[in-house]
Amino acid sequence: MKSTNLKKAITLLLSLLIIGALLCGCKSSSISYTTDEENKYADKIPGGVGDVNDDYLEIVDIDTKAEVNQLESRKLIRTVDIDAETKEFSKVMTSIEKAVNDAKGYVQNQSVNSNYQDNRTATMTLRIPADKLDGFLSTLNKAVNVTRQNSNVNDVTDEYVDIESHIAALETEQTALMAMLEKAEKLDDIIAIQSRLTEVRGNLESYKARQKGYDTLIAYSTVDLNLDEVERETESKPTFWSKAGNAFIDGITYFGDFVGGLAIFLIGALPFLIVIGGVTVGIILITKRSCKRKAAKKQTDKEEK
Repeated sequence: MKSTNLKKAITLLLSLLIIGALLCGCKSSSISYTTDEENKYADKIPGGVGDVNDDYLEIVDIDTKAEVNQLESRKLIRTVDIDAETKEFSKVMTSIEKAVNDAKGYVQNQSVNSNYQDNRTATMTLRIPADKLDGFLSTLNKAVNVTRQNSNVNDVTDEYVDIESHIAALETEQTALMAMLEKAEKLDDIIAIQSRLTEVRGNLESYKARQKGYDTLIAYSTVDLNLDEVERETESKPTFWSKAGNAFIDGITYFGDFVGGLAIFLIGALPFLIVIGGVTVGIILITKRSCKRKAAKKQTDKEEK
């Protein structure tokens, strides 16, 4: 009986050992397989060291270039509105003209006026090539003190493509009508074709004019500049003491302007004051003489009585 139990125990122990060995083997095989697979496909993971990584980078580079080309193909109209000031008006105006010429742009409109303090103000519309706008604005910001700047970008790609489609369709129709006109024999047909051809040509010229207008606005950005001549430029972040000093200087300036304005007014009104003063003195003298005569007459009347 004891021998039988011993055999069963040995058999059970051997079974457990075999099962444990099998489980360890499966686990080791699984780990080995995973490691082999990782090594096998490591060079195919983006960012790895295999050939596929180069292909991945090439695809990314192609996508980036496509996005850049798509952006460059957009039809954009840029407009910049700037308010600026300077203490050296004549010098800055010369610098602006030079910067415009260096950028291969041109001055579309310009006017210069003076205010009551004889400070000048320039209003200018500048046309700058779109690819040189940023460089021009950088140069302008160094030459003047910019107090306000607004930029606007108008994407007219859809409108431009629509115009191109109309032009292509009208040109195709024009070619077809020309061919039909050459083959037409009946007078009614000729008149009808010529009428339609005239309409098509008119529409074609209209669309081409719009396209040309867009081409100009796209190729040359617009800069609307208002430049003021000042005795003291505005500080971007003024301190308390600078504000107080500016207020004191402004008070002196305004008082001086008032005194100067009053003096100019009096000088201008001097002829009228002289006339009015002369008339007033004359009236006073006449009144005094009249009073003296009346007093003398009363005195005489008293003596006679």
